[in-house]
Amino acid sequence: MGDFFMYYVEENDKQSKIAKLLKAVKVEDDKILLPVQGEELSIIYQQKLAKKTYKILQNTNSNKVVLSKKINNYEYFKNYLYSENIEIVSGKWFFKVMIPNILDYVIEKNNLKKQEIEISLLLNDLTSIEIEQIEEFANEYKRINIVTNHIEKFKKLEQKISKELGIIIVVSNNKKKSLLKSQIIVNYDFPNELVNKFYIYDEAFIIDSYGDIKINSKRFNGKIINDFKINIDENEKYNANQLYEAKFFKKQSFEYVKKKIEEDEVKIIDCWKV
Repeated sequence: MGDFFMYYVEENDKQSKIAKLLKAVKVEDDKILLPVQGEELSIIYQQKLAKKTYKILQNTNSNKVVLSKKINNYEYFKNYLYSENIEIVSGKWFFKVMIPNILDYVIEKNNLKKQEIEISLLLNDLTSIEIEQIEEFANEYKRINIVTNHIEKFKKLEQKISKELGIIIVVSNNKKKSLLKSQIIVNYDFPNELVNKFYIYDEAFIIDSYGDIKINSKRFNGKIINDFKINIDENEKYNANQLYEAKFFKKQSFEYVKKKIEEDEVKIIDCWKV
């Protein structure tokens, strides 16, 4: 299967009496309409709808869907599709792409200065997105720390930036010191348990791409940013970030994605803090 066609999966608000009776799944253009009315659905019924949805995807050689806000609440429906290797657009990839924009928003709103800030990046996996963002940050911030369990993996990048830009990036995994002075921490892929093994600056802003961070320390008085709003009208049924992410294939170059975001004049207008 490939990314040849994508469906939007939503509840059917306009079911006929017969459709309601038969609980039929309907396809209209690029939409899969599910016979869902109430908020509660049994596990069995969620899985039944997921199987019907998957069959439609198979028949059209599709492996990518965007779920409406309501359908997104049905975990067993989603889990079945995940088990069949269906890509469900979640907004997490778009969050990662927008990390430089989130940083700019946080800095502007809190009257911070880039050249006075120490930032730390928590990551173990390295893709083209992370590489380009690290090189971008190296030109803008006073000090960059990369905190990782795989120090050797980042040595080449550290040497490359030092040689080409004359900028020192510190790569470490020191639980007591790595994050102690970082005003901004960007978590790319550390789970909650691992993050909480580190001593963290009490007033830090944590930009959480991973999505489940909660700091256990009672002294922590910073903010965790795990979502944002863009200047695109929120669809009544769909999340705007997920709709925008759906425009891209993840194999497209980061350079292309950045250029497209600039052309579309996409801007962050709010960040959610917890």
